[in-house]
Amino acid sequence: MSQVSRVSKSRLQRRMNDDLTRFFQVMGYAKKYRWALAIGLLLVSVEIFFELYVANAQKIFIDNTNEKNADAITQFVQQSLLVIAAVIVLLAAQLMLKGLIQQFINRDMSVHLLGRINALPLKRLQSMHSADWVSRVARDVPESASISLALFDLSRDILLILFSFIYLSSYNIYLAAVALLSGPLIFMIGRLFDGKIRTLSEGIQKREADVRETLQEYFQGTAVIRSYGLSSLFEQEFHEKRRLQNKDLLKREMITTSMYQLMDFIINGIIIFVIYFVCLAVLRGELTVGTVLAFLYLLIRIQVPFSNISRTLSHVQQGLGASDRVQAVMCMEEEPSAKAMTDGLAKPSTGYEANREEAALRLEDISFCYRSGEGHETAVLHHIRFAIRLNETVAIVGMSGSGKSTLAKICSGLLEPDSGSIYAHGKQVTGRLDNLRSTIGYVPQSSFMFSGSIRDNITIGLPGITEEQLNNALTIAGAHFFIDKLPNGVETQLSEASSKLSGGEIQRLAIARAVLRETPILILDESTSAVDNEMERYLENSLRLLANDRALIIIAHRMSTVRHADRIIVMDQGKILATGTHEHLLRACELYAKLCRNDIGSQDDNLAVSQQV
Repeated sequence: MSQVSRVSKSRLQRRMNDDLTRFFQVMGYAKKYRWALAIGLLLVSVEIFFELYVANAQKIFIDNTNEKNADAITQFVQQSLLVIAAVIVLLAAQLMLKGLIQQFINRDMSVHLLGRINALPLKRLQSMHSADWVSRVARDVPESASISLALFDLSRDILLILFSFIYLSSYNIYLAAVALLSGPLIFMIGRLFDGKIRTLSEGIQKREADVRETLQEYFQGTAVIRSYGLSSLFEQEFHEKRRLQNKDLLKREMITTSMYQLMDFIINGIIIFVIYFVCLAVLRGELTVGTVLAFLYLLIRIQVPFSNISRTLSHVQQGLGASDRVQAVMCMEEEPSAKAMTDGLAKPSTGYEANREEAALRLEDISFCYRSGEGHETAVLHHIRFAIRLNETVAIVGMSGSGKSTLAKICSGLLEPDSGSIYAHGKQVTGRLDNLRSTIGYVPQSSFMFSGSIRDNITIGLPGITEEQLNNALTIAGAHFFIDKLPNGVETQLSEASSKLSGGEIQRLAIARAVLRETPILILDESTSAVDNEMERYLENSLRLLANDRALIIIAHRMSTVRHADRIIVMDQGKILATGTHEHLLRACELYAKLCRNDIGSQDDNLAVSQQV
């Protein structure tokens, strides 16, 4: 039995230590505002003074009324008006400081958290739903920041109990001591419920993320949902997730309500007990009527703070549940050499010093696998080796799932390989992906346009871009054809998900954005898949000119896009199967020939394949 007791005590101790650690982690954000915090805590004494002043005022009014001393009453009223005016001003200042401190902590914590998220490896970011990340920043941070108010509330309640007890003791030390009995009882009751409240609160935050995930997917995929008649299915899913969330909310509400009712029962029982003995003291002539009113007023001021302390600690547990989710992100391993957003946005390179004797980009024995949240691994790349020099165009082709896009992300510095080395212009950049990114322009399969104008989207992060530079990039990407037809041209505002533009138009804007950065290496991952044949030929000619003095990597499904590349890499099941020119691979690589045969738009290649294979 003693061993069980020691284990329970050890668990309680660890939980209290964890709670204190989390509390001080949140309050660490208040260091910048320590003077405002100190002044706010000092102003708590004003609130305590006013409570004691009101208790004493009742005694003075009643006793002077019984003695029919009108002059003393008038003088005290005048004094009280001045005191109340001063207290209102000081308490208003305290409330303002409390609110400002909480908001600043909320702001700083959310900025810090977003910076930490920004520093995580892309693979880690993609392992969780975006709604979960949003929920941690938008919901968990404010809930965590609310813990800061507990410092004010606990200070006020503890001091009010202390000074009220001292004041009551001057009348009857024994009854004052009885009034303190509720403290330990209420504290013990609160601690019995704390663990369950915290666990439920953390679960509720997770349920909130699940609900947000469903809503986000619904609004982002509305067209698909309606076209496939999935609206009722999503409504049912949303209803189920809300039901589970409400179930946890109801559990927490029942637990907290039970806890508060039990506390109120104890408090009211003690108040009735003390009042009984106070009445006996009045009957014996030991207390005046005014003293009784002051005593009862302060008696409540001892009991209520005990309840408030327990309520505050219960709220702290809810905040700690949210803080656990925030700290889980803070403890995640950062990407090597990643820079947090709080350090400022990295300025993309608009120029470069390239070592022309070395390969612009070289991969040595690169392997990579994706890991799910459950720890399952899926190998995607196996011992990849290849290099590309300036003035060279390399195309990467293969069946779907062969690892082309993953390889593109590794080449662009978005993913860190599990093994192997990456060299940019002869310098190893493995573990320093931010250095690699500064030399690369990357256009992914699905390009994203931010809210704002077309100009803002193309020049984002590049202050000082001239009209000539912008127009040149738009011309190379073929975006000027449709932009010139828009009433507002490059000032046209893009809505959410760029619904005003077609897929091909978005891809051309993404290419212009990458071209404008003038990086020595440009990677296009299926970036012309949504354009028509005529525009594809235009882009092919533009990119051929752009490849002068640059290294160009093209990932494509259309064989017509890659046949003029200096070198074509054929991938299969995460490995490089063959390398060569278009003509060489048609003869030497069956998989490449098959890809060409399957390419509907490549009629000339089909004829060549039928003759050669």
